[in-house]
Amino acid sequence: MTDVLLGLVIVLLLGVLAFLVVLAKRRGEGTAGIENQLRAEAAGLQAKADELRGQITALDAQAADLRQRLEAEQGARVKAETRLDAERRSFEEQRALLDEAQVKLKDAFAALSAAALKDSREQFLGAAGERLRPIQDLLKTY
Repeated sequence: MTDVLLGLVIVLLLGVLAFLVVLAKRRGEGTAGIENQLRAEAAGLQAKADELRGQITALDAQAADLRQRLEAEQGARVKAETRLDAERRSFEEQRALLDEAQVKLKDAFAALSAAALKDSREQFLGAAGERLRPIQDLLKTY
């Protein structure tokens, strides 16, 4: 009976050992599978990180380009505003000159027209006096 019991214990121990070997194999395969899966995920994450780094680099370049264009546009706007202010001042100066010239021309026209009217009046009166002289002489004799 001890032999049978001993045989049974040996068979039982061999079964447990076989079970442990199978379990260790499965664990080893499972661990290798998990390691492979983790490596694949790590490679995917690395590729995604590289892609994101590339996008960041592209966006940085685009931002730098936009900053440069903005500075150029701001410079052009400042130049245009400066030119506009100068044109406004020039326009106001020209307007003042035109207003002054208009006043001078008005005064000159008034003076010329008064002088012309005076001369015309004197000529008219002189001519009328000459034409009326025979009548005046005739009236004097009567």
